Amino acid sequence: MITGRDQTFKNPPPGLILHADAIRYAIQNGFKVYDFLRGNEEYKYSLGAKDRHIQHIVVKDKNGQNKQEDVRDLLPLALQLAVRDHRSNRLTKAEQGYHQILEAQSNHPEALYGLGVLRGKKAITKRQKIY
Repeated sequence: MITGRDQTFKNPPPGLILHADAIRYAIQNGFKVYDFLRGNEEYKYSLGAKDRHIQHIVVKDKNGQNKQEDVRDLLPLALQLAVRDHRSNRLTKAEQGYHQILEAQSNHPEALYGLGVLRGKKAITKRQKIY
């Protein structure tokens, strides 16, 4: 990730070169989505970037600490978001949500079930595309 830029530099931005190579790789390997990451550089929009809202949850106590116990308190909300994405057929986002839940609690039954159903659906879809 490039974390700074020189507004006076007049040659093609290094990010443009890096993204062009990454996009070529993504196309060659059948990727359906390419994420330009952070930043609102013009060249990203010229390559088709679209703004999107990214939602995440950060839990800290009054001292600014991020405790594992606090994260577990948010698992019901995280599961609700993952299930919503799953039902809305945003499977990649739902899968990420299930994995995040399982990182906090590896035996979370609903996340394991949701992930299993999701992977089954993906496998069926993949087989249908082959035939």
